[in-house]
Amino acid sequence: MKISVGQALLMLLAKYHDDKDKFNELKHLYLAGAKNEDTRSAIDLYLKDSALAGFQISKSPEDINNDSSRRYFETHLAYETLSSQLGQFTLDEMSQHLEAIKGTAYSSYAGLYEEVLRGEYAPSDDTEHEYADYLTKLRNKEIFGQFSDEQRQKIIEIVSSAFVAMIIASQGPHLLPLDIYHEDIYLDRGKVAKENQSTTKKTARGVLQNTTTTSALGILQNRDPVPIDDPARMAKTQEFLKPSDQSSYDTNAQWVQDNFSRLVHPFSNSISGTMLCQLRALAKIKELKKLADSMDVLAKPNDGGEQSKPLDEATKKNQIDLIISIMDSGKVTNEVLE
Repeated sequence: MKISVGQALLMLLAKYHDDKDKFNELKHLYLAGAKNEDTRSAIDLYLKDSALAGFQISKSPEDINNDSSRRYFETHLAYETLSSQLGQFTLDEMSQHLEAIKGTAYSSYAGLYEEVLRGEYAPSDDTEHEYADYLTKLRNKEIFGQFSDEQRQKIIEIVSSAFVAMIIASQGPHLLPLDIYHEDIYLDRGKVAKENQSTTKKTARGVLQNTTTTSALGILQNRDPVPIDDPARMAKTQEFLKPSDQSSYDTNAQWVQDNFSRLVHPFSNSISGTMLCQLRALAKIKELKKLADSMDVLAKPNDGGEQSKPLDEATKKNQIDLIISIMDSGKVTNEVLE
């Protein structure tokens, strides 16, 4: 019987559950995979364990990618992480973060995202559909229904922040700093759109569009088995593609090779551009805060209790130019990156 490296490590985790040292090492290897030669050697050594004697252990990208047990694990890991960390921030803090991201661009951009944040979308825009549908499901308790209203509202703020940052970033590289989307690992992502994901046919009722459906959350694919009462299962079938079903991979791409070289990680729509948008927005928020703090210091009395001297015209112009530079070109200083 053929199994993946991840499945083999799971079997060994069960075998060595009472051996603290081996269990912890196996857990680390299962989570992070072969990060370097030492961890690769450790995995290879464990794969020779007698418990795996009757199995053919595959390291092929196809078998790593189709490991539904790993996709199930990572989906639940994300769920449990979210559940345990939501209490670290108040709802007000999350709402303020969303407003801060909106504030990284002019208010005129609000028309590009406010409708989606209300659950509305243009039928022709798959991204708007995906986010609007997700936000609507959160509000209707169709997902995370076991969470409290406040917890679900926090998740709404998180999803909204991700969408707003993505929309602002999409309007031009000048709006946010760190525009590296077409550089280094982002340049050769290896993402290949899947074909034959939808079909159109004419019927007596008109033209019908049939798309690949799914009832699984996270990075689970539409073919992966999920128990009916599992948190990873949607209350209603989704009739449009999730990111995990949207694309396959190019094995010649550097990112894909790096991913599968770890031996345990499936491919799920490649490296996250959405996360990069969040990081870019945070960098700009930090730069704006540094500017605000600097201007606040100038406006306060000095140590002797005297009011700071009025700013001369040259200084005022420099500050105005700096603000315009940050807002228009996504300027980010070296200090922010340190």
